Amino acid sequence: MLLSDRAFRSLEAVKNERLTREFNMKYAGGLSHIMVVEQERPMAFTMNLLKPRIILSTGLIRLLDNRELEAVIYHEMYHLKHGDPLKTFLMSLCASVMWYIPLLKWLHQKYKIVREVLADHYAMSRQGSAAELGTHC
Repeated sequence: MLLSDRAFRSLEAVKNERLTREFNMKYAGGLSHIMVVEQERPMAFTMNLLKPRIILSTGLIRLLDNRELEAVIYHEMYHLKHGDPLKTFLMSLCASVMWYIPLLKWLHQKYKIVREVLADHYAMSRQGSAAELGTHC
């Protein structure tokens, strides 16, 4: 948790206030669920265990068209709404602490895959199409 907090604070240091405000108004109803950071590398992920936030980079915003970017945001919104960072962390912790139960490591790997598929499905259902998912993978 300490490392996650430290990473989040380093991202806040490069936050783009204007884009963060715009994306939160457009996609999060004005709540602070999205943070846009000044970074050339295309990035999108959801982080923080107790108060998850979606992190988008300016490089990603420049790379994708509006529909593709919307698909990415909906995908990450699924992770945020379902508390996936915390759930994934807890599964990882259990698999590490109870290393002598190989089934836990296998379940953790499968769980992550299922959560990604569900997030993609959510994005497709919000957009009505799968066309924008994975076009830049």
